[in-house]
Amino acid sequence: MDIAFQLKAKTNKATGYDNIPLRATKESAERLCYPFSEPFNDILENSRIPQQCKLGEVSQVFKKDCCLTKSDLRPLTILPFL
Repeated sequence: MDIAFQLKAKTNKATGYDNIPLRATKESAERLCYPFSEPFNDILENSRIPQQCKLGEVSQVFKKDCCLTKSDLRPLTILPFL
């Protein structure tokens, strides 16, 4: 876990499917650093990301002013922070 990135991250962002608020991970970054480093290092060594880490919530967001046509929608995926 990159603590420098975590300390700069904005806490008003949406939570992913895991429902872990960014504020909770930001405030406990020092304690979570070691427990999460082993699974992350395992992912890097094996070059394989677990399926549960690839899940995200997809919703439609308007691109332009008119919300009546499908072409004015774009998909937005909310991923878990960790």
